[in-house]
Amino acid sequence: MSAPQFWLYAQSRLKDPTIKDEAFRQWYQDYHVPDVLQTGSVSRGAFYQAISPNKPYRWLAAYQCDDLDFMQPENFARIPKTHTLLGTTKSCLEVADFDTRLFQQSFVLRNGEDGGLGRDRYLLTCSFHCGSGDFKQLEKQCVEGDLLHAIPGSRWLKISRPLEDEDTYLGSMIVQALGDVDKEDLGRLEEDWRSYLADTLGLQRQFL
Repeated sequence: MSAPQFWLYAQSRLKDPTIKDEAFRQWYQDYHVPDVLQTGSVSRGAFYQAISPNKPYRWLAAYQCDDLDFMQPENFARIPKTHTLLGTTKSCLEVADFDTRLFQQSFVLRNGEDGGLGRDRYLLTCSFHCGSGDFKQLEKQCVEGDLLHAIPGSRWLKISRPLEDEDTYLGSMIVQALGDVDKEDLGRLEEDWRSYLADTLGLQRQFL
């Protein structure tokens, strides 16, 4: 049996008006994500910016974790919390709000090779309530509903179960090659995907 795969999703938004969005984005992408990777138990990290300005959180960092050792207080404390790029001596925890959620991967469906992802990639997410622990049945529904191909250019569909809130699952899909889709249409495309996922699984949805 393979080792469990964990994912940490960290949403964030600035609350200090003296810090520019671009400075925060550059710090997060160029410094903070690599710093988290240096903990040793995080094997991959990706950073995303919300397309819609109406999202409660503007940024999302997604980390693939081999274990949860980096969450131990002594390891978490070693991750730098300040940087000159932010233009302040305050900790990032003081200048921004963070909403972190831990999940354990239940299954993943792939479309082609898991590699070669360009910068034009999009992450679609949908959280939903599920009282059943029958992951094989969930996977069967995703396959039969052809959720992986709901959007052209999709690379993988992953369903993860939470480590804390026991009945709120997370569905996520990487999509790329959407260069012909206008940005104002991307929000509607994501909403359509979420609705299709919820309808296919027959589950009440709650969005992340």
